[in-house]
Amino acid sequence: MPEEPEDPTAEELLEADQIQGNILAGFNKDHQVFLFLRIEQTGEKAPSQETVAAVKAWLRALAPQISSLNEVHRFNELFRTLRARLGRDPHGVSATWMNIAFSAAALEILTSSQDVAEFKDSFFLDGLPARSSDLADPTDETAEGHPNQWVVGGPRNPADILVIVASDSPAALAERVAQLKASLSQATLPETGEAIGSALRIVWEEAGETLPPPLTGHEHFGFKDGISQPGVRGLIRRSPAEYVTPRVIDPAKSPQPDPRIPEFARPGQPLVWPGQFVFGYKAQNPNDARVPREDLMMSGPAWARNGSYLVMRRLRQDVRAFRDFVVSESARVSALSGFEGMTPKRFASMLVGRWPGGSPLARSPLSEDEDLGRDGFANNFFQFELNSPPPLELKSDVGYNGDTFSLSMEDSKGAVCPFSAHVRKVNPRDITTERGTRQDVLTRLILRRGIPFGPPYPEDPGDAMLATGEVGTQRGLIFVSYQTSIENQFAFLQTNWANHGRNPNRSGGEDPIIGQSPDEPRRHRFFEITAPGHPPVTRELVEEWVIPTGGGFFFSPSISAISEVLGRPLA
Repeated sequence: MPEEPEDPTAEELLEADQIQGNILAGFNKDHQVFLFLRIEQTGEKAPSQETVAAVKAWLRALAPQISSLNEVHRFNELFRTLRARLGRDPHGVSATWMNIAFSAAALEILTSSQDVAEFKDSFFLDGLPARSSDLADPTDETAEGHPNQWVVGGPRNPADILVIVASDSPAALAERVAQLKASLSQATLPETGEAIGSALRIVWEEAGETLPPPLTGHEHFGFKDGISQPGVRGLIRRSPAEYVTPRVIDPAKSPQPDPRIPEFARPGQPLVWPGQFVFGYKAQNPNDARVPREDLMMSGPAWARNGSYLVMRRLRQDVRAFRDFVVSESARVSALSGFEGMTPKRFASMLVGRWPGGSPLARSPLSEDEDLGRDGFANNFFQFELNSPPPLELKSDVGYNGDTFSLSMEDSKGAVCPFSAHVRKVNPRDITTERGTRQDVLTRLILRRGIPFGPPYPEDPGDAMLATGEVGTQRGLIFVSYQTSIENQFAFLQTNWANHGRNPNRSGGEDPIIGQSPDEPRRHRFFEITAPGHPPVTRELVEEWVIPTGGGFFFSPSISAISEVLGRPLA
């Protein structure tokens, strides 16, 4: 009998032992360290053969310590299961993980210029400092946000390798980082144990920490972070089916076939084909969310399969300036017709598109609903352009009592959630953008793995607090994203939408949180708000509260590529 044709919508079995764990599963650890390494070289000369051999030997020894998708997924599932059963985070369940990524320059040193030329992403090949101005970072060389002033990743302090170490335990994290540092200065050939000395040096070290209560899970401006993440299609195991992103919607409870069910992992979490995030798999079709593109996403050499581009941006947050602005501007706005009673909290929420606790303006326009913000099955279920459809029914074993919150209503004029609010700029959901419908929006999404750095800004910075240096200490977000096209995903979101005064919503000004204006030297941005029945009001944003201070474009290879390609001994 002839074989049945393959179902084009079938999800692929992912090579979970090869894909690095932070890409698709996410470390989600409270304590992380980012080590930026430089391959030793003399002046402008390329590293010596001895140096390259030593780096390769170090990678062969390190490869077995790299945490895989399989390892991270299994731990995360155990943690979720225990938390659901106990009703709290389980005590004593911890893990420490490590991942690694390489710049284009590092890959050329460790492989060949021919191999690197097979990568087609111009942003990756050029590097972040060279493309910084394309992202509208400052071009004034004396500005803090210019690459010349960066703490790491600029022309004065480039990084070839980024190592991420994450743990539930500060002590375990410190121990693993100490071991890693020792391996840099005490490198040996893994095959023979022969000492080969150091070939790498640390150019920058950054600690990321989840903020203490009451800001746990929030970023420094005070808003809950990481709510809106796409789901990833793909199987960890075929029988019984185990998906990389759990599916909690119950088709059997739908009174009739619901076309949304195959497109979502949970309410508000669209499923995206894995080729958007990992090389070698089916990628998103801009015209149909259920059927992938016919070709696999593979823009690189053959050994790039199971790898992903990593974007890292060290973003300093000026909390004082942000707070001062929302206090002064909310007072001005409250004097305008339609905005009576405007508070700093509500005005700040209009800049973000969510209340600090996570409830979206689209479902809670005038006041914060803390219960909605805590509800992971409801706080991301909303639309902008059209009235929300009814909530989807979930599987019984989820133990969910149902979404009873007010649904989002049609907001095509931006009167509920401003057009340029951060969440509407970078994920326009059901809006038809300048590039297409919601189907195209899915091709732009990224997987974010950020974590705050620095202490929280004090609520009441008095003289004693000023004396400790807490107010003057740098704080912000270590932004990390994974994607298979920096150009069409991360850079597109930043340049075409966040930095654009009209896209993707046809008006509204730039993203007030992460948007940047290329108009030097003023760099002023604009933010439009609308009250029902009133014309739009435009406010000028003179200061920037999020300033790039470092980073890089990297590639996170498969675990076998680390040992067998990048770590392959020189002939």
